[in-house]
Amino acid sequence: MIARNAFSQLRHSTLLLVGTSAGLLLTYVVPVGLVLFGTGWPRLLGGIAWMLMSASYAPMVRFYQRSWLWSVFLPFVALFYLECTFHSALAYWRGAGGEWKGRAQDRAVS
Repeated sequence: MIARNAFSQLRHSTLLLVGTSAGLLLTYVVPVGLVLFGTGWPRLLGGIAWMLMSASYAPMVRFYQRSWLWSVFLPFVALFYLECTFHSALAYWRGAGGEWKGRAQDRAVS
């Protein structure tokens, strides 16, 4: 579903794709990188950011009756979403669009 619709939600804009990618990486991946590879203040600030994003996601995880530990993996979900978005863009640029049940849903117009 994500790979079929993600690039069309960005209005097939490469600029929006780059901006969205930068936003996802900065928001979700950089804090984890700082925790794993940083030292001192950057590591502490990355840990705080990761803790806050997990805490803000915990109510949704609880709504679906999952352990709060699932919220810790939100950065990895963001990476998965980013990969699906790029897959959607590549399919569009190849002219295939988002395929579902053997039909292309969002083909590039030549």
